[in-house]
Amino acid sequence: MDTTELEQFCLLAKSATGKGCAALVMQAISSQSTFVFGELLDCPNVANLASQEENKSVHKLLEVFAFGTYNDYKANASSLPSLSKEQKDKLKQLTIATLSTESQILEYSTLLSVLDCADVRELEDLIIDAMNKDILKGRLDQQKKHLQVTWCLPRDVPDSQILTILNQYKHWQSNADRLITQISGHVKFINEKKQNEINQNNEFAQKLEEAKKNPQTKVSVQPEFQDNEGAGFFGESKGKGSSSSRGPKARIANDRKTRI
Repeated sequence: MDTTELEQFCLLAKSATGKGCAALVMQAISSQSTFVFGELLDCPNVANLASQEENKSVHKLLEVFAFGTYNDYKANASSLPSLSKEQKDKLKQLTIATLSTESQILEYSTLLSVLDCADVRELEDLIIDAMNKDILKGRLDQQKKHLQVTWCLPRDVPDSQILTILNQYKHWQSNADRLITQISGHVKFINEKKQNEINQNNEFAQKLEEAKKNPQTKVSVQPEFQDNEGAGFFGESKGKGSSSSRGPKARIANDRKTRI
């Protein structure tokens, strides 16, 4: 999208008033390289058209091209200037961009109805032209009869919707913060669990070394260190009275019994 032409329209609007400004607006609407109009609407002389009886319909039409869709134009066609085929096609292409923000997959049947296209050929020509103008990017699927949109031109946002968008952003941010907190909690739990296992393994290894150095030292371990037949770590079977608990902790007891 070339913004140079839009800048030129805004520059000319500084000195254009009345019918001259209305004609400038119609020229911007007809342009095949200008697809956003927010800056033009903000120009004081263009804004003044809304209060001029003979020019307020032109200002309303500019709002439709900036924020609205082809259906919006049809609903108010009786109070708006008539459009040429090129202007209608441009508004239809901007309408596709708006629909793309709601769904990346646009069925041909929906587009044919919304855009008043006579047949699929006319619809596909309209879409291909929009792609060539960088209004949208995507792929036509003739077999599945839909348009898959991968990118679309951002439309202007009316002032009345800014608060709604801000609230949606705050809601998204709140959800993102909550998700980050949950992930951080899981990471902390996993790290603590891992560190506990390392500490337990180190403790067991240390006591095992002590047992090797002291032949009179006896080591008993938890069931996790036993084989399927219940043999201890050193092949000693455990009695029924042996205590058990989870984890690889080893218990060392000095055997002070007199050997026979």
